[in-house]
Amino acid sequence: MDHIEQLTGLDFYASLSQQQQTRLEAKPADARAWGLAELACQPARYSDDWQDKNGIHLRYDRCH
Repeated sequence: MDHIEQLTGLDFYASLSQQQQTRLEAKPADARAWGLAELACQPARYSDDWQDKNGIHLRYDRCH
C-alpha cells in the first residue's frame, strides 16, 4: 500500500496513527471487504442498457 500511496500522493489512513497505518498496510487488502466486486460489475455509464452515437443499443452485463 505504501507504494500506491507514493505513486498517487494519497494517504489512505491519514486519520490513524503511524503505528496503526503500518499495521493495516502490512497485509494485503481484502477486495471483498471494500465491495469492489460489485463495483466492477457496474455497467459503463451506470446503465444496463444505453445507446451509442449510431443509435445502437448496447447491453452491459459483464458479471452475469
